[in-house]
Amino acid sequence: MTADSLRDSGNVPAAAKNYFEMIEIIEKNVKKKNLTEDHLKRLVNAYAQLGKFFLDFTYPKLAVVKYKKSLRCNEALNNDDMSSQILKMIGMAYQYFDADSALYYFDECVKAYPNPLNKIDVDKAIAYDLFYLKNERDSAMKIVRNNFSIIEHDHIRYSYYSLYGGMLCEEKQYDSAIYYLEQSMNSSIFFTRINSASFLSQVYDSIGDYEKKAYYDDITAKYGLERFENESEVSEFINLYNIHKANMSEIKKKQSKRKVAIILTPMVIIVSAFILLIVFRNKKRVNGLSSIIEEKEELIRDIKFKQSLVEGKIKKKNTEIQKQSEIIKEQEQKLTNITDRLEKTNLKKNDVNSYRNSEICIKIMNVIKESPAPETASLSQEEFRLLVQAANLHLNGFIDDLSQNFPRLKNEDLYYICLSMLNLRDKQISYLFGVAYSTIKTRKTKIASILDIENEELYKYFIDKIYAI
Repeated sequence: MTADSLRDSGNVPAAAKNYFEMIEIIEKNVKKKNLTEDHLKRLVNAYAQLGKFFLDFTYPKLAVVKYKKSLRCNEALNNDDMSSQILKMIGMAYQYFDADSALYYFDECVKAYPNPLNKIDVDKAIAYDLFYLKNERDSAMKIVRNNFSIIEHDHIRYSYYSLYGGMLCEEKQYDSAIYYLEQSMNSSIFFTRINSASFLSQVYDSIGDYEKKAYYDDITAKYGLERFENESEVSEFINLYNIHKANMSEIKKKQSKRKVAIILTPMVIIVSAFILLIVFRNKKRVNGLSSIIEEKEELIRDIKFKQSLVEGKIKKKNTEIQKQSEIIKEQEQKLTNITDRLEKTNLKKNDVNSYRNSEICIKIMNVIKESPAPETASLSQEEFRLLVQAANLHLNGFIDDLSQNFPRLKNEDLYYICLSMLNLRDKQISYLFGVAYSTIKTRKTKIASILDIENEELYKYFIDKIYAI
């Protein structure tokens, strides 16, 4: 079986052995200048697959080394799609130990091949970096939410749900976290399921549901046992890598000896001729040559000293420039932050007023004022839809955000929230719904329960949220 067939069948050690041997054969028998397109494709694939094995077995630094060798081999092939995939995998390997490098390679990945599906995959990795490694949580969660509507493949969707559920868990939004994490448990990908099960255990531990915590602990332990059973496979793979490393070292030594022999042969001839020449020269000539050599050596030492001085000055100047650049960057960031705050302040002052002065809101307020009987004040479904639309337009997508973060909220709950933002009493809201006052009180209690706040704090909660957007 070929290395790729062995890999597809799940026999990682056998596949790795074939990849290692393929690399050794090409390195041993083919000079770099004689590498054909077929040789390069084989090397690109072998190094990329070995990088994946190292990353799967949590050896990220070794994975980076293999991926970068694959990338160098691919440069001669000019395959943008392959370059993009390798750059993405390098970024994923760097996530283990260098967040800034990871973000750099993710950016290079999208530049190399700006395919929409590729960008969705990269966005998920970037969101992970921003949330867990850079502590830019709002930006990370926004990236994930924005991509929900354009994901078409289930395994990608479940992977996104697992990541977003973990983020919501960290943000202590447990109801929403449970919804997304339980969805992601349907994934066929091992790492997605074990990640989701681990987070669900944390969520149920936090809310005190220890029966469900135990259930997901059992699942995590089961998956962990499956992972442990692969440890012998990991050990065999690392042994193969050590053998390969020793073989490659031997190949490099032999190649180095051949190069040295090729270089030294003409040098030996030249040196021998030079010695013979000196032997037959007179002593004065020898002394003259020695003086010239000493003079040249002194000149070289002087040049090296001056060079070191210049390099020292350049290094010092570069350090000063770097410091100035950092100061400028810091000041620019402060200016940007101030500008953003000013712009947001100017916008936010008018948010609620703009909403209340929208056409549909004015119409509703007129209905309340002018209706001769409460039963004639109820709104149509189209009017409720326009109300939600106005709230999203004037309040920076506030209702959409609430619906996304609290999926248990029904349409009628969202209508109630929109009406409450008009500072209407519950009695007036019951007229507009065309239902009993007690029904509206029950709905208000339900909404407060979902949001985990007191009934009396509901209006203040919405106002605070709007000005925090």
